[in-house]
This record gives sequence, structure tokens and C-alpha cells, in this order.
Amino acid sequence: MSSLLAVEDLQAGYGNLSVLHGISFELNAGEVGAMVGANGAGKSTTLRCLSGLLRPRAGTIIFAGEDISNLPAHRIVELGLVQVPEGRLLFPAMSVRENLMLGAFLPEPRKRMSQSMDAVLSYFPALREKLDLPAGSLSGGQQQMVAVGRALMSRPKLLVLDEPSLGIAPLLVREIFENIEKLAAGGLAILLIEQNIGNALSLSQRAWVIENGAIVMQGSGRELLDDPRIQAAYLGIQ
Repeated sequence: MSSLLAVEDLQAGYGNLSVLHGISFELNAGEVGAMVGANGAGKSTTLRCLSGLLRPRAGTIIFAGEDISNLPAHRIVELGLVQVPEGRLLFPAMSVRENLMLGAFLPEPRKRMSQSMDAVLSYFPALREKLDLPAGSLSGGQQQMVAVGRALMSRPKLLVLDEPSLGIAPLLVREIFENIEKLAAGGLAILLIEQNIGNALSLSQRAWVIENGAIVMQGSGRELLDDPRIQAAYLGIQ
């Protein structure tokens, strides 16, 4: 069975600056993958390439059997690769309901908007009583639920989550990670870029450590969690 996402020898940068130096990784449907590394390592540049916001200089990105390396962002979303950006980027004056509905802007998801809304509220029941409130009035954790829910409204095949636990209370972080597991169990592929490395690796079937634009370690999340180098560099365990 071919991978849902296959990145091969990806190279990218900005102007005269080269950032990615030939990274390769794969992810299957129903898997959670975690990409970890320090700020400036190349994680965000990788996401920009996957989402069509940055044109790779070399290499290929195959998603759902199609080469998306040079496709515009809206076409990539149509194929089912959807990103939840760092910082959530909601429309604060619009209601929670309206923010969620914006995720179903494509023709096919629009036809199933009611079904998708029910599914989102089953994952995040706390949002049900807040549908008519301005999104900006919600807590950070609840806003993150709206951001993830908005992405789910587009009925993706691969959900890319950029720092989903950033600035969120621990109790809500736990709920978000529990829902990530449920989504993957339902067949959705999930790529995590996450500062909370312990949580991210603990639920990831695949994981990659990126440094200076190159993948320097890879394996299952559990394998990396148990690696003394990861424990020392990222978890403060000597």
C-alpha cells in the first residue's frame, strides 16, 4: 500500500538562504506523525511547502497519489491536505458557528455541512453551547478546538497541526490530544508540529527530529522518547 503522504529529497529556502536540505518522510492514513526540533530547524518551512505556500526548490511531495509540489494552496486543500496554523487565526468578531462553517467552503464539504458540524461537536462538545458566541470571547483552548473543528469541516484526509498546545491550559491540552488519537483511529492522518514533545511522541506512530534543515533521527514516537539523546536535548533528562 502506498503512503498517503510521501516527501522525497525536499529542498527549499528563501532568497539566497537555503533552509531544507533534502528531507524525506512518509505518513499513512490513520497514522499520527510528529516532527520535532528547535526553533529555526526547518519545521515551519516544511509545512509551508506541504500547504503550497512555498514552492520547493527540489524534491517531490506526493499526496493521495498526486504530485502536489507545485500546486497552489487551494488545490492542495481540495485534495484533502488541511493545516491548522499556529496561533489559530480565527475571526474573533464572528461567531463560533460562522468560524466553523468557513471550513466547509469547498463544494463537496458544503453539501455535508450539517453532518460535518455534528461530527465536530461530537469531538468538542464544549463548543455546542458556545456556537453563537463571538469566537474571540472563548479561552485559548476553546479557540484551538474551533480552529481544529474548522479544519475538520473541510473533510480532510491529512490534518496538519502546527503547535496545537501552545498557550493552552493543561486540562484542555489533554482533551485535544485525546481527540487527535480518536481522529487517527477513524482513519485520518495527522502531522503534528509540537513544542510539547512528550505528548506528541507518546501518541505518534512515526516521528522525525529535524535539525538545520535535515532529518537527523527518525523512528516511532516511543523509540524516540526512549532515546537518551532525545531525553537530554528536549526533555531535560540527563
